[in-house]
Amino acid sequence: MTLFNYLPGKVRTMRSSIQIKMLVLLLCMGIIFSTGLIILKAFENNRITVLLKGQKAEQSDLLAISIGLMGNNLEAFTSDYSLWDEMVSYVKRPNSRWESENITPALATFNANAIWIFSPSLRLVSLKTRAMKDSLYNLPVSDKKFIDLLNKNKFYHFFIPFQGNLVMEVYGASIHPSMDTLRLQAPSGYLFTGRIWSKEYLKRISNLIRSEVELNPRRGDKASTEGSVTSYTKLCSFDGKVISTVKSKKDDPIHSKLDYFAKLQFYSILIFTILLLLFSSIFLYFTVNYPLRLISKSLRSELPQYMSKLLKKKDEFGQLSLLIVQFFKQKKELLDEITERTRIENELREIKGNLETLVDERTIDLNKANERLKNEIVKIKAVEDELRIAKEKAEESSRLKTEFLEQMSHEIRSPINTMLNFISLIKEEFHSPLNEDMKFSFNAIDSSSRRIIRTIDMILSMSEIKTGSFECNYKKINIEKEVLNNLINEFSSLAALKQLKLSVISNTEIPLIIGDLYTVNQIFVNLVDNAIKYTNHGEINIQLYKTDNGSLCVDVSDTGIGMSKEFLEKLFTPFSQEEQGYRRKFEGNGLGLALVKKYCEFNNAVIMVRSEKNAGSTFSVKFKEIVNNDQSQHETTKV
Repeated sequence: MTLFNYLPGKVRTMRSSIQIKMLVLLLCMGIIFSTGLIILKAFENNRITVLLKGQKAEQSDLLAISIGLMGNNLEAFTSDYSLWDEMVSYVKRPNSRWESENITPALATFNANAIWIFSPSLRLVSLKTRAMKDSLYNLPVSDKKFIDLLNKNKFYHFFIPFQGNLVMEVYGASIHPSMDTLRLQAPSGYLFTGRIWSKEYLKRISNLIRSEVELNPRRGDKASTEGSVTSYTKLCSFDGKVISTVKSKKDDPIHSKLDYFAKLQFYSILIFTILLLLFSSIFLYFTVNYPLRLISKSLRSELPQYMSKLLKKKDEFGQLSLLIVQFFKQKKELLDEITERTRIENELREIKGNLETLVDERTIDLNKANERLKNEIVKIKAVEDELRIAKEKAEESSRLKTEFLEQMSHEIRSPINTMLNFISLIKEEFHSPLNEDMKFSFNAIDSSSRRIIRTIDMILSMSEIKTGSFECNYKKINIEKEVLNNLINEFSSLAALKQLKLSVISNTEIPLIIGDLYTVNQIFVNLVDNAIKYTNHGEINIQLYKTDNGSLCVDVSDTGIGMSKEFLEKLFTPFSQEEQGYRRKFEGNGLGLALVKKYCEFNNAVIMVRSEKNAGSTFSVKFKEIVNNDQSQHETTKV
């Protein structure tokens, strides 16, 4: 029998079967697309919900970080003053003069409203307040939980209610001698500092995080309203109880826009799906259903001429028609192919045997290579252990160096600050107005003392930069008002000692940049200090101007001794000076210009220098990131 003798009985239902399958296919496609649309809609809704939760968590974290930053100076004051030999002596033997010189000024310096000092037996030794309507405010030292807190910890941070809905933030620490840095000895007393969270203080936090911040005594945590993101931070007392919450509210209409675009996307995809299904139905009819009708008719009638239109096509139906017509011809070719395949299989068996032999040989070589690799791994591990030990020693050395610098900084700063305080007292003892010589002398002493402190700061800053722990706070800075005018006041007496003219020339109206105030100030402190140091006669000019591309440039020029071309190549290398040894003419540690280079990098600025020996020097600092006049109302803070 031929193919056409037994196919017609089976193909009678082919047409209807294929059409049913096509309809089922279109229905399945519609279901799949509909399910996809529903899933997409649910995903978009979930994404908007997750986005809102993320914004709320981010707002809450930003509020907590801002509160910590605002209290850093109060915490630093409490930690530093509680680890002080003079404070230990004061607790044992109270001295009103020492108290007026060291405790009372600290209230304004660290923006504190109250300072409590207690003896080890919790007897109140001193209480100083500032800007408080209540004349006194005592801590609950008789509370058992408060005593347990003192016995358990060395540092304390909590909040206490103050005047209705306000609160007071309190930092505390046990008092120890300076050598007891780990506070292992029994406390010599207790020091507490408090700051009132007034409306002005909350407004500063609001400006810092660009949100509306207020105290919420109800201690609730409601969900964010539409168009805004609200977060809460709890404020706890010394016994862990919540006494108030800080509410942060920030307008954010973005989620309503996201919902609008999600709906727009959903309806767009729905229309696209309907058009796709319609186009697919028409396409399947002309590309599948119609050719199947011709093939079915040819098989029923056993007349291949019905498929003549399909034989000219190069698609699958054309190939199928060609296969039906050439069935018997291909049968012979198939038998020939089977014979050829048998021959090829025999050859493959022979090749397989040869490959197995080759694999055995290669396996032996691989085992030898693995043994050599194991030996190399043992050697590498030994080298890694040596490197790890060396790394641990280097880290320990760096830690000891940092601790030593911090301790020496405290030990040097304390006597210098004491000297400055006593000089201020001596200056105040003069009842008659000071003459010019005495003013000049006091200014020179103050300038020299601050120069020692700057030298210490430079050493510590270089150490922090080397260890990667240096932090910058970026904001809008008016260089002329906030930096250069202060430099003129600070260095005028030092310049006058050498009969030098120190001046600032500004060729721009509003010299604003975005940068870190401390590092920008240190750039020009070091440049002006060097200009005065290496200039014996003449003048020092500071000029501000804008370049053609809008960058703000500051030039510091002097008529000093200048520098050689050879030294200019290593000018910004730490501890480098043109004159070396004990016979050099000028003092210095060689860190100033190295720090200036680093500070310029922190503030997106470049520094250039022009100098000739015995012809003076000019240092040019160009800031790439400046603030235009229409941007002066905005401020950016980065850490």
